[in-house]
Amino acid sequence: MATDGIVQESLVEVFDLILFNVDKIVDDTSLEKLLEILEFIYNNPKENESVLEATILRFFGRVENVEVECGEATVSFALRLSGIMCNSSEGFHVICGVNNILEYLFHEILTKEKLWADPGVRDSYFKAALGILKSSDGFLWIQNSGVLQKAMECLVDSSIFVADSARKFVAKYLVSLYNSSMGKKHNSSQMENGLQGSAKHDCFRTKTDTFSVELRTCHKCIIYHLKHVVEQLPTGLTRTMSRQVSVTQLLLSLMEEDAKTAQEMLHPSAIVLSCFKMLNYINKDECGKVIDVMFTMLNNTSTWQINWMLLLNLQDKQDLFHAMFEFILILYKRLFVFHSFQLIQGVFHAGQSLKFDESSLCVLFVLLTFPVHAKLHKMEESSRVECHDVKDVAKELLLTNCSTNDGYKIVHQILNGTCKEFLSNSAVAQSLIVTTDVICDMKFQSYPRLAGFVQVWCKDVIEFLNEQPGDYFRGNTLTKFFIKAVTMCFDRGLFDEDAIFDGKKECYRLLAKLLSLSQDSKIISSCFEGIKSLFSKTEAVFPCYVNIETLNKLLILHCSNSCWDVRDSTLIFLRFLLTTFNGANIELLLDRKLLLLLWKLMEDSESYVRACSLYLLGVLSTHDSVWKHYCETISLSEEEVLNYIVNAFEQEEAAFARRATIDIFSFWLDRKHNIILMHLKDKSFTPVDKVLNKASQDFDWEVKLCVLNFWETMLHHYCDEDKKTLSCIESGCLNEISTVILGAITDCDQPVRVRGLALLEELKTHLVGLLENDELHYNGSVDELNDFILQTKKDRNCSLLQTLLAIDFSEFAADFQVSNLLEDPFPFFKDILAAASENKDNLLDCY
Repeated sequence: MATDGIVQESLVEVFDLILFNVDKIVDDTSLEKLLEILEFIYNNPKENESVLEATILRFFGRVENVEVECGEATVSFALRLSGIMCNSSEGFHVICGVNNILEYLFHEILTKEKLWADPGVRDSYFKAALGILKSSDGFLWIQNSGVLQKAMECLVDSSIFVADSARKFVAKYLVSLYNSSMGKKHNSSQMENGLQGSAKHDCFRTKTDTFSVELRTCHKCIIYHLKHVVEQLPTGLTRTMSRQVSVTQLLLSLMEEDAKTAQEMLHPSAIVLSCFKMLNYINKDECGKVIDVMFTMLNNTSTWQINWMLLLNLQDKQDLFHAMFEFILILYKRLFVFHSFQLIQGVFHAGQSLKFDESSLCVLFVLLTFPVHAKLHKMEESSRVECHDVKDVAKELLLTNCSTNDGYKIVHQILNGTCKEFLSNSAVAQSLIVTTDVICDMKFQSYPRLAGFVQVWCKDVIEFLNEQPGDYFRGNTLTKFFIKAVTMCFDRGLFDEDAIFDGKKECYRLLAKLLSLSQDSKIISSCFEGIKSLFSKTEAVFPCYVNIETLNKLLILHCSNSCWDVRDSTLIFLRFLLTTFNGANIELLLDRKLLLLLWKLMEDSESYVRACSLYLLGVLSTHDSVWKHYCETISLSEEEVLNYIVNAFEQEEAAFARRATIDIFSFWLDRKHNIILMHLKDKSFTPVDKVLNKASQDFDWEVKLCVLNFWETMLHHYCDEDKKTLSCIESGCLNEISTVILGAITDCDQPVRVRGLALLEELKTHLVGLLENDELHYNGSVDELNDFILQTKKDRNCSLLQTLLAIDFSEFAADFQVSNLLEDPFPFFKDILAAASENKDNLLDCY
């Protein structure tokens, strides 16, 4: 680790580079990482904190007085760094002591058009102000700085990042103002003077089109100004309401900042209701932004403890549902299909927290699934157009028994002359996607009537699809969405107690039919997943509705598919079958033709398929009669199968397949399979040792983790036999474990070092009482560790295993488990400087 002096010198050079040649830092993520490092160091001070502070202050002093005018990237960096330094009162006063640096950064740059025109500068401006707000003195400075006015202007910006930073700043400012002594004093004054405020200061009459500086000290004035902005109707030809919509997005930032305080601030003005009412007239894109806000708030109803009745000034939960229902119908009437479904999903999620009436949720399900119902029953669009008031429609639907088709008929009437949008494939697909999510999320035990309605809907879908000819599914983009929705119903157990409709049988018939017809990889994968969900709660034998001969033909068909992902999905499914059903069923399924095909896939051109074939081989070997038949079919003994795997590993270029090889070795060892045990009994160098030695040196760190997992399994296997003396370990099958651990704890990859130390600690637990008490403590670097261990071994004249067991690595582990880049930033500084040099051969590392 570099000394503090060297780190400081390097940081000075980096700062000079940012001041005079920032364009040479070709990777802008380097500056982000540098800020992260400086923030970590500044917030975790050590002995050198004054040196670091002096270096940063020197940089700020030169920013203001630099001979060459600072460019956009330099100013952006300086702004962000000032925010980091000012997030405490102490840091704020330190920065204020650097001439007029804050004055320059927050006022002078506004006068330089080129700087302010840069989105990066504007974004950094508000992010820096957010940092300053974190201290009470910084908050008072911000109040008089004019930043709030600029943030209000930038709520709508050409850069979404600037607009987001501006919103977050305003939200933080409002919460800080509300919680400040000034805000509390104003709140108290308002309460004493009644809801209409005092004669001198009437927040409720704040109806200015532009934000004035006088409003900055009163949160209520700011909220009422924002409400006035929202309630302004659009003018001109474009009639866009981007500014009004930005206020809605600001409300979400407020809730994310402090939901409890936000609700207390927003409730008196009813601004939330005003924002949601914009759904009546804003355009489709703007509607999407408002719905995103509503959806996020609804999804966080429980987490944020949102009191919707308070926010929307309503009396009870049924009024709340009516209000949300009307918003959904507005979107329906305006043909904003996806937005209406998104809002329905949000209301479903919140409805469980708010305990909405079950009949109300059934009505929502009708609206959500109307496109699917219309598609299945071929509802045609009528040329007759009727005008329906949203409130009247809401009232009629809520009085309808939606467990029948009456609800769908009413929705069809609402959309007369305009339902074309809801009959499109896109609308049906969106409906199925959201329906699947809603079914997944619902707590059906609390809503038995809704569960029954969903069951009827699912039965309707299955029966419709089963009736369709093969041509219907060829090129049909909706099929995969239907499968996922139906499968989710079975995952949730909606047909578990249905004695009349054999849902699993009908669903299996549909999925098997699709597997025989489709060549689409996504449909095939969805079908396999669907069948897995049908089988997940069965006995150890195939259900009576499964024709094993037909299933065998489907597996052969898709194991031979030209698409590798279909072959991969088929092997994964077959592996599921092997772990779910007993040997007798599997024997019938795996005939000679299929077994030969599975062996052939061990040499597949795609590495994922080769890896899946290896995992399948491991599971197949657990069925004794099937395994015997398999070896006979491919005309190889167990030992020859193992040798084949070893030789394939030698030639394997893909890390995924190499990991699979080590994993099945661990699998066999864990199950004490003879294929691996016969090699462990051999004291000589075996093929298994050959693979493990090569894998422990692999360039892929996950392969090395697999090796360590194997040795952990070996440790458990060996210690189960009560051979726990050091001499037995060193002379037995575990004689290589010390070399493996040494290689792991000195490895260049941190996950390998962590796993190696964990394995060493586990070994120590198995040898409690046999270890010496005079442990050595190591807290040096990784680079020096190997030499330290070997020298200790030599000095103590003991084995490598005894040496490792005698060392306490706790301090060493604590050091490297913290990000090295944060603890020792010198290599990073060095890389920045090297990449910025004139040497064209330099390559910039990515951090």
